[in-house]
Amino acid sequence: MSKVLGCLDTLQKLTSAIGSEQFSDKLTHATVPHAMVLTGDGHQAMVDQPLKVLGQKRHVALRIPFYIPAILAIAQTDLVLTVPRTLANVTKQISTLRTIEPPRELKAFPYFMSWHPRLTNEPAHVWLRDQVRIAARSIRDRSRYGQKQLA
Repeated sequence: MSKVLGCLDTLQKLTSAIGSEQFSDKLTHATVPHAMVLTGDGHQAMVDQPLKVLGQKRHVALRIPFYIPAILAIAQTDLVLTVPRTLANVTKQISTLRTIEPPRELKAFPYFMSWHPRLTNEPAHVWLRDQVRIAARSIRDRSRYGQKQLA
């Protein structure tokens, strides 16, 4: 799942305008100025595709290649940024940004690893990818089942 981050003033204006703690109105979500973390094709499929299906396109005012700089960049603006839920929860603890739910049509953010093909069979790289998979499963399971159940 994902969350929408923004400064408190921006999110208060949005939620009071739509009367909800969620962007239930896709048009509202599409017309708010967004920051976007760049992907290989210049789009965030997990955000842009559901809007495209609905005939909407969001207004992207800032494109930046990484999540943390994007979060820092929007902190003093009226831009919003759609991020993975786990990152939003961490961000709430270390910044003045607040979160609201995105439109229901936005699904979970996919995570993937990529590497140069020459490293596919490199033993140290195989080991590292396995460690990353184990850590990712652990984080996923903790967020899915709650910390207490895994302890």
